Amino acid sequence: IDEEDYEYNSRAIISWSESFKVNDDIHLFWGDQQRLQWYQIKEEDLIAASELVIPVANSIMKAQGTGAEIPVRYAVARQGNPNLTLSPIQQVTVRSKENLPGGPEGIEGPTFKLNPAGFISQSVAPDGTDGYVVPYANITENQKLFFTFKGFDRENNPIDSATYTASRELDDQDILNGYSFRVPYNILRTICRGFCEAYIRVDPAPDSNQSSVTSKITRVPVEMRESNEAVCSIN
Repeated sequence: IDEEDYEYNSRAIISWSESFKVNDDIHLFWGDQQRLQWYQIKEEDLIAASELVIPVANSIMKAQGTGAEIPVRYAVARQGNPNLTLSPIQQVTVRSKENLPGGPEGIEGPTFKLNPAGFISQSVAPDGTDGYVVPYANITENQKLFFTFKGFDRENNPIDSATYTASRELDDQDILNGYSFRVPYNILRTICRGFCEAYIRVDPAPDSNQSSVTSKITRVPVEMRESNEAVCSIN
């Protein structure tokens, strides 16, 4: 059950069994939640002899909450027989926007140190610049960050040679302090006068019920000329 479907009713599909009889009651067990007499076999079901598609109320999922392995099964009860026939357990993953990295509001793009005019420049990036990722909602150890930095000229044309990528698996200090990705000086000098865009993608930790999330895009101007340069030159 993904983030978009978490707010809605769902459906369960039960394969038809020749042992079903009219008036058999099907009970649903969704984690700790129970819906007794969830569905009753009808005459038309026997005639159709096809899989049953039964609604699962959103209230059941909300009551149980999200999880990576929620045990779900059903049982068949027959009048006059005190014994239930149980299906195998199926592990269901349930996700919600509240549990995503960044929560419902998402993740802000990386931040950079800028000069008073609002640029990445020689004065603030003499040896490169740091794209700082602020700790976000639902940050956890072992999530993996993928950082992308792209350069553009003054006419907004992408500069392929001014693209930089890096990754980081978060540790216990990162989730408290955030993490900075170092963009090399030569990448900035390649842009010279123009713009940059940066963002991160967060992949969930192993065995998590989270989904991957891409942050908002940070876009800032770049001016890397020395005071005595008409154009940038890369040594």
